[in-house]
Amino acid sequence: MKPVIIKISNKFAPEKEYVFNFIFKDILGINIALIKEDRTDHLIELPNGKSIKLLDDFFNHASEDYIKPENIPHDVKMLNFGQVAELPIIFGSEQIFINDNDIKCGFDIISSIFFMLSRWEEVAITEKDEHGRLPGKLSLAVKNNFIDRPIVNEYILLLRSFIEELDPTVVMKENEGRITLTSDIDDFRKYSNFNIFKKLAGDLLKRHSPKMFYRNFREFCMKFLLNTKDPYDTFEELFELAELTTEQPIFFIPTAAKCQFDTGWFAKNKGIVNTAKFIQDNGGVIGLHYGYDSMGSVEKIRAEKELLDKKLNVKVDSVRAHFLRFNVEYSFDDLVSSGITKDYSLGYSKYAGFRCGTSYPFKAWNFKTRKPYDIEVHPLIVMDATLNSHQEMSKNEIAAVVKKYRNLVGNFGGNLVLLLHNSSPKDVFEAFRKGLK
Repeated sequence: MKPVIIKISNKFAPEKEYVFNFIFKDILGINIALIKEDRTDHLIELPNGKSIKLLDDFFNHASEDYIKPENIPHDVKMLNFGQVAELPIIFGSEQIFINDNDIKCGFDIISSIFFMLSRWEEVAITEKDEHGRLPGKLSLAVKNNFIDRPIVNEYILLLRSFIEELDPTVVMKENEGRITLTSDIDDFRKYSNFNIFKKLAGDLLKRHSPKMFYRNFREFCMKFLLNTKDPYDTFEELFELAELTTEQPIFFIPTAAKCQFDTGWFAKNKGIVNTAKFIQDNGGVIGLHYGYDSMGSVEKIRAEKELLDKKLNVKVDSVRAHFLRFNVEYSFDDLVSSGITKDYSLGYSKYAGFRCGTSYPFKAWNFKTRKPYDIEVHPLIVMDATLNSHQEMSKNEIAAVVKKYRNLVGNFGGNLVLLLHNSSPKDVFEAFRKGLK
């Protein structure tokens, strides 16, 4: 089949080429030929001679230093068209004109997708939370209540419908929904070296929770008097849950030295070697959970990766940042320099949903070179702590959220990346199990 011809303007051509390659090559599986010329729109010429014109709104008027807070829309319009209902439009208008030979779309799909994938919004917003992260509440998606929608997937589905309307002979790839269970092993054991006394004191004096005191004291007694499993030894249970997913489970293991937010358990723990063998023997993948203080330090990330590789005899290529501490301006540079090719950090700690607007994996954008990095982003969509701790949901409410996103990703395609810590309470494990069934 002849390639689809796509004509774009020379202005911000690398950014546009990045998005068109993502849409047509990666997601739709269509061979394209990109032509740069002097024009003010995007023209998609289909093999049968019919065409689609997409408004080039944002980049047509933007300056080279476009990454500014004032360029982020305060609110969004909503598109209602055919089967499309209340689709948020970041740039452009909601006008669409269709006739027999062409479709003219006033919605700037390309700039809107670039906004979500590149995360230039996070560069423009300089305010950070106590952990140096973008507060999710400041994002356009949260402020305009579309954080729970994979709008990039929806944009591509709209464009797909245009192609099917004009040229049914164009063969496009079908993207089935996938599910990946991941686990951050922030602490390997709950009770070791009789640290129970510190935990129990904290339950009463710091957390003022007799309920937690009783639960932890009971677990301690069962473990040391009845020789039961440590509460954090949930690897068998995690593999049982992984049976309800489609992909290999990934276990992100920290090797960072002890600090305020890292326990430093890896250095002195010998049991992890056998656990790592159990993980690999059962088809799991080991990744690096790089340290809280490692954001912005390629030296620390490299050292942590080398330690993990050496002790567990692995070659790690996947990571997730501890506390999801990530900066899109420089974190990808550090990861690439450390030999990492996949990142699973891009989710908000306090909000489930689509920080990048999509469930599809994609190449991260390099603002300095204006080219994609050779690193694949797998957006984090649902984290246990978001639901259990930050939003204090019940077991049934957590199960409903997991089920909701399972269905969403199943309908639109992509990869539902879930995070369930090995240290999560049993009722959270049960909630995830219920939501995945």
